[in-house]
Formats: sequence, C-alpha cells, structure tokens
Amino acid sequence: MTHKLKKNGILLMILASLFFSFMGALAKYTTQRLPAMEAVFFRAFVSLLVISPWMIRNKIPFLGRNIRTLFVRSFTGFIALSLNFYILDQLPLADVSILNHTSTLFVAVLSAFFLKEKVGLTLAIYIICAFVGTVLIVKPRMDMINIPGLLGLASGLFAAFAYISIKKLHKTDSFFTMVFYFSAVSTIGSIFFVGQFIPPSLPELAALVGLGFFGTIAQLLMTYSYKYTEASIVNPYSFTTVLFSCTWGATFWGEIPDRWSILGGLLIIACGIGIMRLKKNRGETAIEYEEDLGDLGENQA
Repeated sequence: MTHKLKKNGILLMILASLFFSFMGALAKYTTQRLPAMEAVFFRAFVSLLVISPWMIRNKIPFLGRNIRTLFVRSFTGFIALSLNFYILDQLPLADVSILNHTSTLFVAVLSAFFLKEKVGLTLAIYIICAFVGTVLIVKPRMDMINIPGLLGLASGLFAAFAYISIKKLHKTDSFFTMVFYFSAVSTIGSIFFVGQFIPPSLPELAALVGLGFFGTIAQLLMTYSYKYTEASIVNPYSFTTVLFSCTWGATFWGEIPDRWSILGGLLIIACGIGIMRLKKNRGETAIEYEEDLGDLGENQA
C-alpha cells in the first residue's frame, strides 16, 4: 500500500464522518418540530433517487439473491435509524453519536452467538469497559429510567443485527443492492409509521433533502475509504463523527458534554477501536470490513 493511497483512504473517512455529522445535525434541527419518521423518509427516499440511476446504468440487480437476509438487514437498519432520529431532540448530539457507535460492541457479543466467534479475555475486558462508558453517558438513576438513553442503546443493538446480516450478504449481493433494499424498506416503513404528517417549512424541507443527500454521500465515501486503506488503519478516523457532532451541538444548541459523558465517550471509542483491531488481528480481512462497515453507514448520525 502506497503512502498516497493510505492518505486518500483516511481523508475519505474523515470526509464521510463530517458528512455524517451534517446529517445528524440537520436531522436534529428538523425533528425539533417534525416527526422523526419524516426525517427517516427523506434520508431513505433521497438515497433511492441517488443510487437507482447508478444501478440502472451499471446493470446492478435490484432484486438481489438472498432476499430473506436482505429484508432482515433492511428492517433492522430501519429500526436503528428510526430510533437514532427519534432521540435526537431529547439527547445532546454528541451523546447520540457516541451511543450509535455501541453497535461495534453489540456486534462483538452477537457474533459469539450467531457466528460462533470466540470471546477471549481481551475482548471481554473491552466489552465490560465499554459498557461502563455507556453507563456514564446514560447516567441511570434509581428513581428515573433514562428512556432516550436506552433507546440510543437499542439503536446500536439493531444496527449490530444489521451488521451480522451484512456479513452474510457481502458474499451474495452488491453493496448497492443492499442500500437499495434498506432505502426502499425505510421509505415504505416511514410512511406507514409516520402518524401525523406535518408539512415542513421551506428551511425544514431544505434540511430534510440535505440530510438525505449528506447521509448517502457519506455512506459512499466511507465504503470507498476501505478500498484505499486497510480497515485497521482507517477505522479509528470514523470516530471523528463524535468530534464533529460535539462541535455542532455546542455551536447551535449550546450542548456542552459534562465530564462523565466525556469519560464515557472516551471509553467507548477506545474500546471500539480495540475491538476492531482485535478482530483484524484474528484474520478478518479489510475487504470484509469494507463491505460490512460501509454498508452499515446509514445508521451514523
């Protein structure tokens, strides 16, 4: 791998993280008045508009081969995205971004059950420490349940189920086919669950279209970053989404993380990077990471 290719991969990942943070900030802005499902609809529908012409031009199949797993991946991804957008107006943007990254931790646990992967002592320590980090962010109290924080964790859990499905799909179906299924299921699902539709104002409409555009482009940038650079090198830069989200939250909503959220976030990020590197050392290839993590990018916020 040349230095130039490595540098290109890192740059693409940072740009992807920046665009994901734009998506999250715009989603937070729109969901302060509009239903979260309206934001989910635009996130998914704009993606359909962007990728469908490319698929037609390059003769990429829309139907796919493993339809059952494609639907499971799409439905769990839809639930993860919906929960993520739902809590945006209830939690600081940086906390939502950090909780979103717990999907890496849930994958490590679920892989032991569904993929029969071994959980060694090092991995167990990473998972326990990361769990401590989530507790510091959620801050549970004996007299009150932090529902938004728990929903943030649930979002990470459903994203992990989507990840597990992708590990099977990358052997049978194209990245674009997976994204098409997810976008189609999310578009239909958001219409079904939207409840009361509130017409957006012109600035809100622009923000809705923008979050769909930024989310789609960020997903593509993330995927291509893995084509240039090994996952073990580029993965840590995906956590710059948290830094960008913290910046937008502080600038536009006055959200300043307290010391416990900062400590919890650092624990989750450190353990997440550790788990990624541990899996890499166990022999999981960069190509697997490219297809798995790149396809899961729609859940970043």
